[in-house]
Amino acid sequence: MATGFEALLVNLELCEATRVVSQLGIPPCPALLADLIQEAEQPQPDRRWVLQLIQQDRALAEALIAAVNSPLCGLRYKVHTLNAAVTFGGLKYCANFVAGFMLRRALHAPGNPEIESFWKGTAERSFVIAYLARELGVSDFDDAPTFGLFRNCGIPLMISKHPDYPVWRMREQGRSMSDITAKERKRYGIDHALIGGLLARSWCMPKYVWLPVSLHHVRGELCEDDECAEEARNLVAIGMLADCITRLRRGAPQTEFWESEQAYALRSLGLLPQEHADLRDDVALLLEAP
Repeated sequence: MATGFEALLVNLELCEATRVVSQLGIPPCPALLADLIQEAEQPQPDRRWVLQLIQQDRALAEALIAAVNSPLCGLRYKVHTLNAAVTFGGLKYCANFVAGFMLRRALHAPGNPEIESFWKGTAERSFVIAYLARELGVSDFDDAPTFGLFRNCGIPLMISKHPDYPVWRMREQGRSMSDITAKERKRYGIDHALIGGLLARSWCMPKYVWLPVSLHHVRGELCEDDECAEEARNLVAIGMLADCITRLRRGAPQTEFWESEQAYALRSLGLLPQEHADLRDDVALLLEAP
């Protein structure tokens, strides 16, 4: 069940979420992203205007073309123009990609090794989350990587606000990640999952994205009475499995805690051990692809 913090997030209106976010020093939703999301949700979106929006930011346009050409999208031929990238990717994919790109830009901290390391690991896990969503068919392929990027975005904000947070978190990880958000709330008054959910909420992300972001450390029956319950549970489980797969790939120790996380993810997704092994092998090949 959701704690008082998560229940607060669920009940917040968008304007209230934005106010809370501003008090926490979280960057507001970029105007380009808000405009793009609003247009993408129209019954008949104006693709030409969407192209004009994205073309305002050359780095964004180039990154979108590269993303559509990645092995994950599986195009037979590479695209070379923004128009082709939007056509093949689709407006929903493009809006989600822009959200992730803007998020990384907003929370970037050049010269800060902890945050640089965070984004490197987050990009890899987001890639794995998207792959798992597509292969297992339990979550929307366009939404899954967005969830992956927002999932732990509260961590760099905690790092920026609390200088002792990286050392404290590393020490807790060495002990156990169990109840990490409860420990954060006790020490700092808020936790990284709630911050991430607030940020995603204020950045116009749909409920089926921001809700699992805020609840991604919750186990058991998740938001059972909510209309987004199934999507939330699936994304939480996929994120958990992605954590386990990337940790094993890095050679991290398989502690009792992580064994329980893996077992919970496999049980939630209905996966057999051999299916899990096959997914690990496929992920390894994808991550090694040029």
